[in-house]
Amino acid sequence: MEILIIWLFFGIISAVVASTKGRSAFGWFVIGILFGPLGFILALVIQEKKVVQSEPMRKCPYCAELIKLEALKCHYCGTELSEEDITKAYNDYFGGIIGKRKAG
Repeated sequence: MEILIIWLFFGIISAVVASTKGRSAFGWFVIGILFGPLGFILALVIQEKKVVQSEPMRKCPYCAELIKLEALKCHYCGTELSEEDITKAYNDYFGGIIGKRKAG
C-alpha cells in the first residue's frame, strides 16, 4: 500500500513540475506513475516548452484584442483601422525604422 502512495506521489510531483514548464500535466502524471522516481527526474530535466509566434501581433487600439500587425480591420470588433494606426503599429513594432529616411 505504501508503494502505491509513493508512486502516486511521484505522478503528482512530475505533473506539477512539467506543467510549470508548459508541458501536459496529465501526460506527465501518467509518466510519473509508470516510472516513479525516473519520471520525476525526467520532468526536472525536460526543457521549457517554447511558444513560437509565427506572425507579429499587436493590440487593436479600440478593443485591445491581439490582431495581426498588417490587419486593416479588427477581426474582433470590426473597426477599420486608419493608415495612421497601421503606421504607428509598424513604428512601435520595428523600433521606428519604418517612415525614417536617410539624409542625403
